[in-house]
Amino acid sequence: MKYIKQVAIIILLFFLCGCGHSVSEGIIIEKQHKKAYTSIIPVTHIVGKSTVITMTPIYHEERWLIKIQKCVNDECKESVYDIDEKEFQLLNKGDCWRYEE
Repeated sequence: MKYIKQVAIIILLFFLCGCGHSVSEGIIIEKQHKKAYTSIIPVTHIVGKSTVITMTPIYHEERWLIKIQKCVNDECKESVYDIDEKEFQLLNKGDCWRYEE
């Protein structure tokens, strides 16, 4: 049983290492502006022996996205970043961009 837990943790860590951005600098190949919107999702509540489903609104803020690409030896990688509106307006396709923390 202990062996199975260790294998499960190693597999989980392997997948988590794949999360995040694969490219931190590159050429902007796409710009996208997503308008704010509200979606409705069902939320289930258990009240005593009854189940109540409430429709709950979820607000999604306006977003400005850029997709960057970096190619090394004919191998290209891409990442998408959320940026602020001011930076979005200043950037154009083909510009070089670097993520700075």
